[in-house]
Amino acid sequence: MVEEKFLIDSNSFMAPYRQYYAFDLIPTYWDELSKRTESGRLVLLDMVKAEIDKGEDDLAEWVGKQTGFEICNHVTPEIISKYQDVLQYVQSCGLYKEQALQAWAPGHIADASAIIGIS
Repeated sequence: MVEEKFLIDSNSFMAPYRQYYAFDLIPTYWDELSKRTESGRLVLLDMVKAEIDKGEDDLAEWVGKQTGFEICNHVTPEIISKYQDVLQYVQSCGLYKEQALQAWAPGHIADASAIIGIS
């Protein structure tokens, strides 16, 4: 049986931190999330961690203290293949503008879905 893992994007941390659950206002949220990281089932792409680390803030410090995250290299053949599948779908499905594909395609964007434009 394969153990289910969850790939977490940067906005799953940055939006709550910046908009809803500041560390000093809602520490329970972060305490509970810390417990979930200990399961070893949460995965961060290395570029997601790097994007969070750029903030040099309490969130970056919090993520750095979590020992249960699996940090995954985003440049593996399997990930590149899946990324190509997603890009091909975005290009051919007819739901997205061409400029959205161009904005989403660069490999250095950790959370490209945040800038997708639906036609």
